[in-house]
Amino acid sequence: MHDGSHHPALSTPAYGGELFASGDPDGVDGLSRAVAVFESACFQQDVLSDYDVYRALERITRTKVRVRQGRSSTWVAAPVDFSDLSSEYIGILYEGLLDFELRTAPADDAVVFLGVGNQPALLLSRLEEMEDGPLKNLLEKMKDTSSGADEVEEDSEAADQQDEEEEPEAAEDDEEDPGASKVEPDPEDEAQDELHAIRSRAETWGRRAVEVARLLPKPR
Repeated sequence: MHDGSHHPALSTPAYGGELFASGDPDGVDGLSRAVAVFESACFQQDVLSDYDVYRALERITRTKVRVRQGRSSTWVAAPVDFSDLSSEYIGILYEGLLDFELRTAPADDAVVFLGVGNQPALLLSRLEEMEDGPLKNLLEKMKDTSSGADEVEEDSEAADQQDEEEEPEAAEDDEEDPGASKVEPDPEDEAQDELHAIRSRAETWGRRAVEVARLLPKPR
């Protein structure tokens, strides 16, 4: 987008400008360094896998449309038509991102983006601690985008005030045989296991939230 492309299969003019400028890994601006990591992830380090890139492209190029089938209707996958996309739409999306602030999530927790209301981002551990009643009220008020943010904040504060249940300490393992061989764990395997555990927690909470708030109708 910044430098343009002369490839016959992807001819793109050079737009230039700061908006499309490449990231600088040694830059003073943190956003520019983050962009550099994203741009070079597939070349220098395993930050973004091919599957993640595929999923990102799938989400912006595919949608669902309702079609009639006899007396009923169903949802089918359909490509997104970008033929009318102009620079005005890009400007609207860019201005919408200015309302957000970049923060780092805790290493042992995850941030869940709720698909209701203004799509707030809340810590997974904070959501898991909420009981069914407060959780239902919170999601109901978030669905009402016309309501003020103060009501949502009150529910969030109420969730923070709930007593945190202390997990029982794990029993100490028996002493290992000093002569037994030890295999050092692979850091990459540990990271993948931790990521899988967090995703499983998020999916479990998501199912519970959908059922509690009745966000989807029960299947016939």
